Amino acid sequence: MLETKISMSSLSKDLSRPTTSAPNRIAAPKASGLQKTARYIQENAILFLLGIPAMLLIFLFSYIPMMGTIMAFQDYSPRTMFLSPWVGFRNFRLLVESPIAVRLIVNTIQLNAMFIAATTFFSVVTALLLNEVRAVVLNGSPNRSCSCPSSWAGPLWRWCSLV
Repeated sequence: MLETKISMSSLSKDLSRPTTSAPNRIAAPKASGLQKTARYIQENAILFLLGIPAMLLIFLFSYIPMMGTIMAFQDYSPRTMFLSPWVGFRNFRLLVESPIAVRLIVNTIQLNAMFIAATTFFSVVTALLLNEVRAVVLNGSPNRSCSCPSSWAGPLWRWCSLV
């Protein structure tokens, strides 16, 4: 009971005084979004400099070639370059309505399939030959070579066919 009287008396004492939590101070103006961005760039200037070459390469090899897609929708002429008259989908309609459109699509798919098969075959053969050269150089003679390409050519072929 005594404790409650003490806390009540201290509470009433606190309430009787004017409440000022802190002395009056002038608040500093908050930084604007532009100032925060400028400070962030200044603090991380080295990181931004490191990113410039990558951004240039992305722009050079990804965005500049996209300008060539505009030519598909134009009656392109080298004289007028990108100021050629706009024809919209007329070029695509000409392709689809052509009597040889199916043959063109089939030929494209066949050529791509042959290209993928030939590239895979020659890359595996090149890898095998390079491995044999490495084995001869490290072991001294081809007879002392302990790695036989036929023992791992099957798993390598299956792995390359998945890719």
